[in-house]
Amino acid sequence: MASFLALVLLSATSTGVCPATESGAKVAVPTERAAIAVAKAAWHGKFSAASVKEREPYRAELSDGTWHVFGTLPAGWRGGTPEALVCASNGKVLKVFHGR
Repeated sequence: MASFLALVLLSATSTGVCPATESGAKVAVPTERAAIAVAKAAWHGKFSAASVKEREPYRAELSDGTWHVFGTLPAGWRGGTPEALVCASNGKVLKVFHGR
């Protein structure tokens, strides 16, 4: 778990393109649940725990090998949610931002 968190923290500010994965090859982040866990680890220290909690539940959509993780605004709220782009093949966080 410590090495997983270290990978997330080291890659939290990286940018780039997610490398393609061969058909049938194992990927580092295979599920929506795993993508959300990686994003939450990357948000640690960037967003308050209360802010992250208030925007639950989180969703993740996979497109072209990249997970887009985003939250839900409570009814009547304006603004955005913490978001992240996570590479499925290697688990690197490509981008952390706050959506509007």
